[in-house]
Amino acid sequence: MAAVGLVLTTAGCGGSPEPKALDKPSTRTSATSDATKEPSPTASASPSGKSGKIITGGAGKVDPATAADVKAFIGDYLAAQNKATGDGDFSAVDAMVESCTVCDASKQYISGAYSSGGKVEGGIFTKPEITVGGQRSDRIVVTVDAVISAYETTSGSGKVVDKGPAETVRFQYSVINVGESWRIAEGSKVG
Repeated sequence: MAAVGLVLTTAGCGGSPEPKALDKPSTRTSATSDATKEPSPTASASPSGKSGKIITGGAGKVDPATAADVKAFIGDYLAAQNKATGDGDFSAVDAMVESCTVCDASKQYISGAYSSGGKVEGGIFTKPEITVGGQRSDRIVVTVDAVISAYETTSGSGKVVDKGPAETVRFQYSVINVGESWRIAEGSKVG
């Protein structure tokens, strides 16, 4: 979801350790269909694991200064999402989201793991490219193409309850300005 290659590091995002990537990215498809597979930590589009709708961009151009602000905001959102995946604390993510199905599904999955005493390792945005598209009324469309690292979810007893390979994904977000801050107003996994 961007044209600028931005490798995120979350070490500067707080006292929690950076979630680690578990393996190299793979673009192969698994034998498990998206309809039956459990949602992954950050790649799920909905609780069912199905992809969301494509957000259509507006024809309105976004001025360069606004585009730069929106790119920085989405970069910060992805870093906050990575941190939340590693420690289960979504307070920073929640402050950046008005409404977002894919964001809510990710939060539900990750929070569920941590609330039961488990954890999620991996499942983070590792090579996001953020592209700011057109604007329609108050919404700016942003596309993120990224590699989500392999992940492993464990229960409170340390048993692996879910895992998945690294995958290349595309997300689209609608971003709005609320007061003096940007917020995600809609989001979905595309494809």
